[in-house]
Amino acid sequence: LFDRPTLVPIYIEVTLTKFGTYPSDGDTQIKESLVQFGLDNLFAGDDVITSRLYTPINSIQGHQVDSLFISTSASPTLATPITITLTQLAQISLVNITIV
Repeated sequence: LFDRPTLVPIYIEVTLTKFGTYPSDGDTQIKESLVQFGLDNLFAGDDVITSRLYTPINSIQGHQVDSLFISTSASPTLATPITITLTQLAQISLVNITIV
């Protein structure tokens, strides 16, 4: 018997201060980096730890992170980890990432 995990959408809101070296497509690069991080590092039952998301965000030059919030619903306001059960899989999607 094989069961697929239930996908749990992860909403991310990042507020940045952008400097002169920030790429013109920096927002897109950060979003793509976060999605790739999720694909490479989040498996069924893996919690989403906010502090781990700084690594893919900071892989893009020319900014500082002023705030980072995550949630399982739109307009996240918390920086606390999201608990994922063994039958769930966190999913980071481009459309659920907001960069301010």
